[in-house]
Amino acid sequence: MKIQIRKQTTLSGQVVRVGEVHDASPSDGNFLIGIGFAILAPEKEPEAPKPKSKRRRNPTNDHPESGDQNHAPVALGK
Repeated sequence: MKIQIRKQTTLSGQVVRVGEVHDASPSDGNFLIGIGFAILAPEKEPEAPKPKSKRRRNPTNDHPESGDQNHAPVALGK
């Protein structure tokens, strides 16, 4: 049984510290849980793979009168 330690104590002759997760025999685990020194370790859920971000296309509208311009405006009339 996997337990998470809440207070520093010993488990099977070894010092275990707060926050550690250990595999304990059922009798040791139930005893430590009963006296409040440990809790059942939360089971880790398998992490889902992160979705890939969608590729964004560069805007191709170069018309100077549209609001979507790729380049800086060109100074005309000089």
